[in-house]
Amino acid sequence: MSRVPDLSDLDLQLEDVEDYTSEYPTGEADIRNSAENDVVKYRRGVVTAFIFENKKLVMIAGTALVVLIAIISIASGKGSAPAAVDDGHAPLILTDAAILDDPKTDDIKNELQKMYNNNDMDPIVLTGADGDNTPQRRALSWLSHDYEEDMDHATRMTRYALAVFYYSTNDVPTEETPEPKTWYEADKWLTKEHACEWQGIECNERLHVVEIDLSRNNLSGKIPKEITALDEHLTTLILSENFILMHEKDYDALMPLTNLETLLMDDNFLHGSNGLPTQFGSLVSMKKLKLSYNLFKGNMDSAHSNAVLANMNQLTHLEMEACYLTGSMPHHIGRMSNLVYLYMRRNAMKFDLKFLTTGQMTDLFALWIDANEITGTIPSEIGLLESMASLSMTNSSLTGTIPSEMGNMSALRRLWLFNNELTGSVPVELKKLSDLEILQVHHNKLKGEMPNGVCENIHNSGSDVKSLTSDCGTNQISCSDSCCTRCF
Repeated sequence: MSRVPDLSDLDLQLEDVEDYTSEYPTGEADIRNSAENDVVKYRRGVVTAFIFENKKLVMIAGTALVVLIAIISIASGKGSAPAAVDDGHAPLILTDAAILDDPKTDDIKNELQKMYNNNDMDPIVLTGADGDNTPQRRALSWLSHDYEEDMDHATRMTRYALAVFYYSTNDVPTEETPEPKTWYEADKWLTKEHACEWQGIECNERLHVVEIDLSRNNLSGKIPKEITALDEHLTTLILSENFILMHEKDYDALMPLTNLETLLMDDNFLHGSNGLPTQFGSLVSMKKLKLSYNLFKGNMDSAHSNAVLANMNQLTHLEMEACYLTGSMPHHIGRMSNLVYLYMRRNAMKFDLKFLTTGQMTDLFALWIDANEITGTIPSEIGLLESMASLSMTNSSLTGTIPSEMGNMSALRRLWLFNNELTGSVPVELKKLSDLEILQVHHNKLKGEMPNGVCENIHNSGSDVKSLTSDCGTNQISCSDSCCTRCF
């Protein structure tokens, strides 16, 4: 019997990722159009999306309302005009190319020159050879205005790196977003406030930046190499649902971030031609990696993709849904004993389920591999996955029977197997799954009766999403209206 691991330290969730009702762009052109038209992002509710997408309008309306109230108040003699309202949208940024040639800035330039040299980066970006409007020159200009003699070196380098990050991702035109907008929010960015007070920045007790969360903030451009100045302490980088565009060489910027544990960059314009970018192999501390709804292509079972995964031996969460990946399931996946979440659905991969037979994936909690070409049968060893709560293998080519050993998957709550070529009957052993909330097996070639115990478990569950579906009729599953929630 396999062990049931202690997963109490992980935030195990299903509802935030499992939504069959949402429709995601499935083609490269669809993804591009969604950005160009500034449509509602894929997982956003309608009301939330309206407020979010019209944040500037809402802020302007709110400011106008405050001013109107003030005018009425003044006119009636009951108050005085309020101070100017800061909407937090964009910082007041001082840039002055002339200051870059001021001898007073030599100390700062020398500091930065050493930082670039120590990190094998080309300091030519500081000289103005590419013009004064580069992110680096603009950040240097701002830092020169921001200069305080008592500011320590680490603080100055952090502020410079974040300033370069701002200028590299704010209102930056790309081939995908030729007419970008500014960040939705940039509260306290590039002000005299400590960087730990800036929007989306989290620090530890020693005031080192440990997290950057600028998801859904209209970022464009790309991550700059200067982020290396944060490499010692940065553990979390969350840039989901933006318009960041990166190609193969651009991922070099991430290589120094060897302490990074969480990288969420789903729903951007990340390109790759051969599965996982090679540079990701440097992220040896990575635990949670989300890259779904991007433009990755190529063989996911390539030698370097497996090498990248082998270096990520602490990985607990891998999500690469709705990309353009081909090839087999990476053979190294079956050896990843720490893996808890694996979402690879809606690609163009072709594989069987042998990776589930290694006996090393005992921590798997959720596995979604739908809409790939899954060949062969469901192995009986799947019954050893006693921690599995959610399993989805729909819209594919599975044959054979549903193994009775699945009744040993004691934690299973949700099971989707519809749109396959499965035969035989629904195993009576599934009645042992006392926590079962969803079982969808319609559009297969199953026959026989739906076990009463399965009906009872699902109908007695406290879930709001309970569902039991099958093909009901002659030479199909016998399932009454009081048992199945829907017959096909």
